[in-house]
Amino acid sequence: MVHVLGATLIAGCAGRGGFPDLQPRPHEAPRAVAPVVAPADALSAEDRAAFGRARARADDRLAEVRKAWAQAWPTAQAAVAAARGARPGQPAWAEAQLHLSRLDDALAGYAEVEAILSPLAVRPDARPADWDAERAAVAVLLERVRAEAQAGYRQRRQLERGLD
Repeated sequence: MVHVLGATLIAGCAGRGGFPDLQPRPHEAPRAVAPVVAPADALSAEDRAAFGRARARADDRLAEVRKAWAQAWPTAQAAVAAARGARPGQPAWAEAQLHLSRLDDALAGYAEVEAILSPLAVRPDARPADWDAERAAVAVLLERVRAEAQAGYRQRRQLERGLD
């Protein structure tokens, strides 16, 4: 009796009128796919010009930063040497702090150069292979800039310790 009751219930759940249509519904229809555009074989003249302008801007700024450091370093050394033994707040100590802050300003320029070079060192997927040589040259320069900045920060910290 249980089997007959179960079969009756299952039969009652089945719809009358046959099976559902198996054709794709509107939301299941295939969509048009955009064609994949292969990257060009070479950089456009516009891309090369933009790269060149950014690279020149980075080179110019790096030259300014190096010059600022070269001018600030010896005067900071002399000011710190003159302030050895001076207490905070004394004129010699304040003068040394002023020159240390000029070193900080010079070192901050390295971050600006890095901000200009970093996007140039990355190879977007859409760039052609001939981009690699220029990108690699920028990556080498970027590493050199970072190394110079780190060396400058170490020198500055060591100089500042001379005030203690």
